[in-house]
Amino acid sequence: FLSIECLVQGNITKDYTIDIIIPFIKQINCLNFMSITQQFTRVAVLCKARHKSNYYKLKNINRTCVDSVVTHYYQIGVATIESSALIDLILMIMKEPLINDFRTIGISDVSCDRTDINKILGFSITVYIQENKYTFEYVDCLIQDFLRSFRLKLPQFLEGKLDHVKESLRILKQSDDTKILKNEVNRNWCEITKQQYIFHRYESEALAIENIDMYTLMTFFNKYIVHHELKKLRIYVEGTPKEIALNTESHKKDMYSFSDCVIDNLHFKISQYYKHY
Repeated sequence: FLSIECLVQGNITKDYTIDIIIPFIKQINCLNFMSITQQFTRVAVLCKARHKSNYYKLKNINRTCVDSVVTHYYQIGVATIESSALIDLILMIMKEPLINDFRTIGISDVSCDRTDINKILGFSITVYIQENKYTFEYVDCLIQDFLRSFRLKLPQFLEGKLDHVKESLRILKQSDDTKILKNEVNRNWCEITKQQYIFHRYESEALAIENIDMYTLMTFFNKYIVHHELKKLRIYVEGTPKEIALNTESHKKDMYSFSDCVIDNLHFKISQYYKHY
């Protein structure tokens, strides 16, 4: 399928721009863009984890890598300015204690990141394990224990500091020079390629951050991150055993299918998808 989206920005009038672009689009005769995106931008809704969350255990596709990876992904739902601001604020506060806690037990490579997959918001904690030094189950417990501890410490940490943290996040989000046309064009084009079209995002984000209070923050955290019915997916990537990684015969196969890499998974039926309009 071929579709066209355009961005024209600068010292040019709207009418003149339309006069140039419309004949070009008609000549190409491409399909309606919205009908295409509705077919391909589906994201599965994760089941609520009442007891055990969904998981996939995979082999490392890099047969020379002996390290393993554990990722806990938490699905929030359809992205909004408000939910994105809340996740960004939580991750900004979480990053330093997360790194410090794991460093004390000998794990130096850990991160927390926001995800936005076809407008579906989530966040993840990823831990890299050197040469299978720890089991997946042990790292699972470390992540869950950290989140429980973080939840208890969060109100104490933010007491009298919330406004300062919010201002730091607002400045961080607007740190690039908004007066440079190239930066503005890049931001607007990113809105188009992600099909979000929020061209006043900076102003909306600043307002959303300003409106966050302690109650809103804790309610959001409890609902989507530590609640017993949260939407969660655990992903385990198992490092290649050292004796195999050093064997040159194992390097011959360059392409692997997904089924080649699956070791184990807790199957769940995908019966629902997020819809995009």
